[in-house]
Amino acid sequence: MANIKSNEKRLRQDIKRNLNNKGQKTKLKTNVKKFNKEINLDNLSSVYSQADRLARKGIISLNRAKRLKSKNAVILHKSNTNSTAKKQ
Repeated sequence: MANIKSNEKRLRQDIKRNLNNKGQKTKLKTNVKKFNKEINLDNLSSVYSQADRLARKGIISLNRAKRLKSKNAVILHKSNTNSTAKKQ
C-alpha cells in the first residue's frame, strides 16, 4: 500500500476509473450480442457509436474499434444478401 498521500489518491482514482471502464466495455459487449441476436441497422449504429466513443476516450484502442465495426458491417451485409437471395 502507498505511504504517500498523492499515491493513495492516485490509487483511489485508478480503482474508480477501472470500474467505470469495465462497465463501459460490458455495455459494448452487450450491444454487440444484441446486434448478433437481431441483425439490423439500428443495432449496428448503436455498436458503431459506442465503439467510437470508447476509442475516443481511450478505453479501447482505435484499431479494436475499427475491427469491431468492420466485422459487424460484414455480418450485416451478408445478412442482407442472404435475405434478398432467398426472396428471389
